[in-house]
Amino acid sequence: MNLDNDQKEFPVLKAELEAEFPYGVLLITDAESTEQIPSWDSPEEPVAVAASALVVRVRHADEDEGEDEGEDEGEDEGDGADGGEVTVRVVDSPGDAAGGQIFSGELEVKSGVLNISDALSAATTEVQVTPDPVPVQIYAESTVDASSLYVVLT
Repeated sequence: MNLDNDQKEFPVLKAELEAEFPYGVLLITDAESTEQIPSWDSPEEPVAVAASALVVRVRHADEDEGEDEGEDEGEDEGDGADGGEVTVRVVDSPGDAAGGQIFSGELEVKSGVLNISDALSAATTEVQVTPDPVPVQIYAESTVDASSLYVVLT
């Protein structure tokens, strides 16, 4: 019985990316996709979707720098100590994710490789998947400027 509890405490990570995101966007794409990166329909929308690509709004790398450097207490949101870093964890079960679901759908990943990166591809990781439409769910602690996201591939 303890084994089951231990397994639940340690999610299986397929990949993890911790970085600053200069443009405040996370890209999730088929590694060989040439499809145009989608844009948002509205400023409130957390995820923009295309057949083989997702764009997710995340904390902009510069957002907390001014607060940290200038010690501006008027705009303190409680988590300025982390700067502009964002952590993206790729897991295989919704039970391993934290936060609220901000996306659920499928991505065409014909190459069998899902690329997860910032807009400049300076920070990137890849995940091997079955070359088919891949079910994807995204969970985040915030729908705007998220600093912690879970990408669930089932």
